[in-house]
Amino acid sequence: MGAFIIDSIGFSATHSIASVLRNLPKFYVTHGSRNFKEGGMIGINNLSVADFVSQMLEVEKAHEHCVAVHCIFDPATTKQEAMKKNITFYGLCRKNTDKQVLSCFYWAAKKFLDGDASMSSSVIRTLNQHAENFTKLNLQPNYITALMFYSLNRVVPYNLSLADNSSGLIFMEDFLAHPEKLLETLGVDLTDGQCIEAPKTVSHTQKLSGYDFLANCEETLEILADAITFGWHGGQIKTRDVYSRIAEKNALVV
Repeated sequence: MGAFIIDSIGFSATHSIASVLRNLPKFYVTHGSRNFKEGGMIGINNLSVADFVSQMLEVEKAHEHCVAVHCIFDPATTKQEAMKKNITFYGLCRKNTDKQVLSCFYWAAKKFLDGDASMSSSVIRTLNQHAENFTKLNLQPNYITALMFYSLNRVVPYNLSLADNSSGLIFMEDFLAHPEKLLETLGVDLTDGQCIEAPKTVSHTQKLSGYDFLANCEETLEILADAITFGWHGGQIKTRDVYSRIAEKNALVV
């Protein structure tokens, strides 16, 4: 079966996918790490893509099937290294880009409200650079607008790069509805009657469901998504046009 990288910016059931795969025999699975042997959060004992892939091949000798989920490596670099070492590289994202951006927003908002220094710096930097443009869009130049701007720029370009560089895209919605299709894509033979269920997790949106002052954030997303474009294939693309452009990269046949 071999080794697989299923990379994602997040906010697309990466925990559920890792959980399903860890329950399979002879699988060695990492999640949210750039060190395949030692694990740990991104930022701790990070390896280059080349060294990470080399570790995968070493571990594969003992475990047969190795899968790395949610490493957030640069997709173009991952493609190069995966091709060199015969590792299959898939991207993971949502069909509904707006919902993925909103999930990222709620994750970022929680970090900001918890006093995360890095997220606070990002908000201040964004407001310093773009407050005037936000005002022109009739948006308040506040942390909600800044965090939505951050989330759009975190999710959309990465998804587009995954579409360009991976062997195919796994859409979260397809995986949750048909988790067995992911296993078929990875070459797993299911026994007759074997049932695979994707575990449910608490979403980033649910974690902040009680904060009334975030109730209008979808309107902020709508305005920003209509105003912001991203470079792609020599042209520009809006957030809501992303899925129609990357749908043909779907790796799961459902």
